[in-house]
Amino acid sequence: PQQANPHITFTKSRYTVGEILEANCTSSPAFPVPHLTWLINGKE
Repeated sequence: PQQANPHITFTKSRYTVGEILEANCTSSPAFPVPHLTWLINGKE
């Protein structure tokens, strides 16, 4: 199991509708390897 929650960082603190969002999600080492999935409005 993971030792900590995933950490999400964004390149900006605010975005406007239609703007491209840049982000990074990092998880701590774990076995089995964590599977990270991004959702937008509940959809992959």
